[in-house]
Amino acid sequence: MTQENENIDENNPNVNTVTESQSQSHIPSQSYRITMEFPLFFTMLSVSLCGAVISNLVLYRTCVNSLNHTKDECQIFMSSSRNNGSKDLEQEVQKYATFVSMLRTIVESLAPAILSLFLGVWSDTHGRKPLVVWPLLGMSLSSALVVVYSMIDSLGPWWFILTSIPVSLSGGFTSLFTGSFCYISDISTKEKRSLR
Repeated sequence: MTQENENIDENNPNVNTVTESQSQSHIPSQSYRITMEFPLFFTMLSVSLCGAVISNLVLYRTCVNSLNHTKDECQIFMSSSRNNGSKDLEQEVQKYATFVSMLRTIVESLAPAILSLFLGVWSDTHGRKPLVVWPLLGMSLSSALVVVYSMIDSLGPWWFILTSIPVSLSGGFTSLFTGSFCYISDISTKEKRSLR
């Protein structure tokens, strides 16, 4: 249907409708070899596995650098053994580290919250790949910054907030999931969409 033949008015209800044959015409009949499910699964798995380790690192850095305890006192945050004698220290450190983690979450969520208002329309015109690739690139850069942060012992917990800037500016999980769900919706039929 060309634009010259479209009459946009209230009397023509079929201007913006798509028939079943038209919607199936842009989906190739061959199966796709690359799917989104496995990369998304492994991305979420890596984020989940790193979470506990990063939390312990922030607790340790808070104890040593911000609250000025000795490394021997703070070593409990880097080990799996806990005792009742460290309960007061843990509570003191966790209050401070929780505030740092909350600010990191705010920084990590601010840009994606604003971007989410425009991502759907933008991806309709520019494609779905940038919505998937840019957040993965941002997550990779943030992960590299976390590695650098973990290697430099003198950095306090406030430096940890800077590691969330690349993932935030690239759209974060909001952009990744929007692009992935739209891409899967584009390449799958109605019958297989709920399975994927």
